[in-house]
Amino acid sequence: VRNGDYFELDEMDDLIQDHLDAIEYAIGDVSTKWGAERAKNGHPEPFHLKYIEIGNENSGDTYAKHYSYIYKRLKEAYPQIKYISTHDRLTPVPESYDEGSVEMIDPHYYVRSENFFNTVNIFDDAPRGLYDVYVGEYAVNSGVGPGTLEGALAEAAFMLGIEKNSDLVKIASYAPILENTDFQMWPTNLIRFKNNVVVPRTSYHVQYMFSNNRPDVVLGTELVMDNTIPAISGKVGFSATVNAQGSKVEMKDFAVNGQPVSGSWVEQGSWTKTDEGYTNGEFKDLNYLVEPNLYIPGTNKNSPPRLSSGGWITSSTEVSGNFDVATKVKFENSIGNFGMRFGVKDDRNYLAVNISAPRFRPGSTPTSAVGSTPKYSVALAMVEGNTSIALGTIGEGIELSLDEWHDVKLAVDGSTISFFIDGNEIGSAQYKPLQKRYALAGYDRESSEIIIKVVNAISEPFSTSINLNNVGSVESIGKVITLTSDLLLDENDFESPNAIHPIESEFAKFGKKFNMTFEPNSFTILRIKVNE
Repeated sequence: VRNGDYFELDEMDDLIQDHLDAIEYAIGDVSTKWGAERAKNGHPEPFHLKYIEIGNENSGDTYAKHYSYIYKRLKEAYPQIKYISTHDRLTPVPESYDEGSVEMIDPHYYVRSENFFNTVNIFDDAPRGLYDVYVGEYAVNSGVGPGTLEGALAEAAFMLGIEKNSDLVKIASYAPILENTDFQMWPTNLIRFKNNVVVPRTSYHVQYMFSNNRPDVVLGTELVMDNTIPAISGKVGFSATVNAQGSKVEMKDFAVNGQPVSGSWVEQGSWTKTDEGYTNGEFKDLNYLVEPNLYIPGTNKNSPPRLSSGGWITSSTEVSGNFDVATKVKFENSIGNFGMRFGVKDDRNYLAVNISAPRFRPGSTPTSAVGSTPKYSVALAMVEGNTSIALGTIGEGIELSLDEWHDVKLAVDGSTISFFIDGNEIGSAQYKPLQKRYALAGYDRESSEIIIKVVNAISEPFSTSINLNNVGSVESIGKVITLTSDLLLDENDFESPNAIHPIESEFAKFGKKFNMTFEPNSFTILRIKVNE
């Protein structure tokens, strides 16, 4: 549940009756009590109520049972309405729901730009036939301040994934929408305004372009690009986190390609230099309360302190191509997390293999909970712009004894990263650069047009050849709509509220096969007249 307060099921009847009265007010006949009240208030025609969501960002078994209870009563009274659950994972419905009660789910996505670029295909493999999807809230609202063009392009890429999977995703709605700058609740909003100025952000223009260029049918689209993966290059480093008083992580014997790491080290965080290596263990109780009024049933009314300490070290040693990095690591007194960084450009851009300990509720005692051989997971991650993007799991359920030295090594072979502990290969994962070019085609029956949408979120032009298969004739003259600016960090503001907006132009060289160059930092829509 989103918070710890809820009605017992035998206390729900009055609340459900309020729901039923509200629905009757919206769509009831004027001969009913609440339908007559609506007519009295000036709206005799019923509203077009099609969907009702039960809750908002709730989860857990308690919510599932309450949802099912409410759903049954509302569905019996108004079977024509589709009811939405806040189950927010593209997974089978948990058993705590009544069978058949979840008709539609509502996942919310508030992310950084990199996350949307990396999850364009999130709906491709989602299960079909279980429920429909309503993406009720989504936005790039982290790492962009009041907004950037890059954030808008990431949203456009994500929306291509939604449009591609419109058999599953029936509805989507951006949030948040409006911001009065004198009463700001969220830093990133679709439209900003003062008393005399309205600023439609680039994200607004993306929404506008999608809504005015909707196909009836999604066409199979293949985007062929140079998939050559550049050699991994950069510095190497190590990170660690401890999570209990008196615990520490020790490292020593750093090596690259079997040779001791030379050069200087840059330290950040709680590190102690030793004769052999480094120790991370200056544990600090941050005394950080998440929310004074938030509490967990059965505990005190204040959240426990957040307990953690960590940091990283980076060598000046540069490596590239195929290489291996090795060290010895020891977790003392309690479990911790440990990472090996490579391809380090700076502290916001690098690759890492992370050894992660089991998660614990704040205030718990990790050592007593797991004994002396906790089980760890190992995963490959890419960090771009300080955003961590999971690239794959290398191993799970790996036992590492506490208070003992372990040999760890990662080996890079092209795009394959393998990981070894105490001489045994744990597994491997593939490195794949973040893709920032996407395309999708559709067909508008009424206008007999193929609509092609292309995101090029890279600061260089994208020149390509486009083939239209299985069409009759193609009219050479068509329309191009482009949203772009010089820099990915650009955004409309109160000084220049319309600096970035869609530009419509004519293109006279469309055909079954034609060449096209898409602007840097752009979202482009092509409308091409065809005869089937």
